[in-house]
Amino acid sequence: MKAILRSRTIIIINLLTGGIIAIILWKNPVKPFPFPPIPDPELNLVKLLAGAQVILNIGALLFQKRVIDRPQNL
Repeated sequence: MKAILRSRTIIIINLLTGGIIAIILWKNPVKPFPFPPIPDPELNLVKLLAGAQVILNIGALLFQKRVIDRPQNL
């Protein structure tokens, strides 16, 4: 049970930090997204990875809720 709570806590913390990073990058007033095109490809990649991290963490949270929380019929 502790492992389930620990992994869920890690996923929630990861989701929050990924969301904060994504919000900061998307709200960057110097280089708005997606128009005009960002001249710095590294910043564009970081935005893409931050968005992907949020999506993957939401998927992992849903998967964990579905698989781990269901009763085990042994």
